[in-house]
Amino acid sequence: MDFIIFKKFKDRKNIILLSVFFLILLVTFFFDKGLSVGLILLFILSCITFFVLNKFGFKDKKIYLLFLVVLAIHLCTTLFMHYANFQPFSGHSGDYVDYQRSAVEISQSFKQGNFSIQNIALKHPDLYTGHLYPVIVGTIYALTLPDEIIGLMLNIWLVALSVVFVYLIILEIRGEAKNAFIIGLITAVYPSYVFNSGLLLKDALEICFTILGLLFLIKTVKKFTWCNFLILYLSVFCVTHFRFYVGYALILTFVSVWFLFAGMNFKRRIMYGIIFIIVLGFIPQIAANQGYYGINSFKSHLNYETITFYRQVAYAPPHSNNYALSPACSTTLSSNAHCVIAPPITSASTKGLDSSFAIESGLSGYVKSFIYVLLGPFPWQVKYLRQSFALIETIPWYLLLFFVVDGIIICFKKRIKEAAPLLIFSVIVMVVIAIFDTNFGLIVRIRIPAFISLLCIGSLGFNKNNIIYNYLNNIYGKIFSYWRSRFHRLQHS
Repeated sequence: MDFIIFKKFKDRKNIILLSVFFLILLVTFFFDKGLSVGLILLFILSCITFFVLNKFGFKDKKIYLLFLVVLAIHLCTTLFMHYANFQPFSGHSGDYVDYQRSAVEISQSFKQGNFSIQNIALKHPDLYTGHLYPVIVGTIYALTLPDEIIGLMLNIWLVALSVVFVYLIILEIRGEAKNAFIIGLITAVYPSYVFNSGLLLKDALEICFTILGLLFLIKTVKKFTWCNFLILYLSVFCVTHFRFYVGYALILTFVSVWFLFAGMNFKRRIMYGIIFIIVLGFIPQIAANQGYYGINSFKSHLNYETITFYRQVAYAPPHSNNYALSPACSTTLSSNAHCVIAPPITSASTKGLDSSFAIESGLSGYVKSFIYVLLGPFPWQVKYLRQSFALIETIPWYLLLFFVVDGIIICFKKRIKEAAPLLIFSVIVMVVIAIFDTNFGLIVRIRIPAFISLLCIGSLGFNKNNIIYNYLNNIYGKIFSYWRSRFHRLQHS
């Protein structure tokens, strides 16, 4: 009888919530059709997510609550950024402007029955064809409306989905559900992640596939199935397409940990490993047109002249050198564009280069670059008020690093080999950034998946043996006790 009453109450509550949601949609439709359609898209994608999670047997309510909380956080921040036109760093110019324009042109061509990207590019010479993100957004626009807010709703869903994958990764490395929830929330409010996913950029899609790839990389190494490997392969393929060097990092991580930690006997490990090495080599060739195992990108990037150009010239402010980055290469590491040294460009196209840093050559220069990637920008490197936004990220990161270090120590002590891919992947990505990038604007954007990987390891540091954890837990306990006692006094007064 009690169960029937509870079920009726629950059903009534759901009906009320749905009624309120559709009322909001109706009101929104009269003021902003794009927002109304975007919310419907977000609702449909969320329902599909819940359905899939339920079908795969996830009964833990925390994972559903985490998804909804992340959805709410990023919905609020994205709406603020979009309608307040909040973009203090690039002067309202950047990749997201090109993506939006290209997506609209693609959607219009699709509606006219023209589905050939090459033909569309011939009619629209300014169409962005470096990767398929504008095509994906343009397809959604063709099915709905060509409004930027609709594309941003896709990003919001991708972020929430990524945080779910973070939660599952932590469970895979023997972390507690409570700590997985905490790290999920920390990931959700990661400033660079919030900002870049709040713009119409490919980062939300690339990061989602990267974290999915890490999840199934760990699963494949723990217990090999062809289904796990297929999902891993497709994830790496997508990551390589959108940001090829991050895809290379995933491939290198998988090959290295497979031979070290795969959960099968040595003979089968070698046999399967050889097969994997052969088939993984096709990913850079097909996904990024970089040749078998990315031989073209290695030839063009791993030489003294190219590395020197990236470290000394590409991101340097225009007044400090005679050459600057060509417009097609303004975000070299954030795209698969081929870059060449070009004459000085206008100040309008060099917006953001004032967040670059000078670095010397030699081993000490590379070490310093790596430190900047891991810990920068430092407070004394902030030149302008708008750049102080980065300190909101770096200062909390210094605190979280204590948990990351503790988590790494725990992994070695307890031999949690499942966490090895996360550490290896993050180090590889940060080394690549340190070699080629000297601009904090790009560094904080590209290092997001590497930092999220380290946060997953840091979840193991949330334990009673950690001094900082105990200190923060005591503060939390005192604050909670104070407000609870205050509430009781108000209740009885």
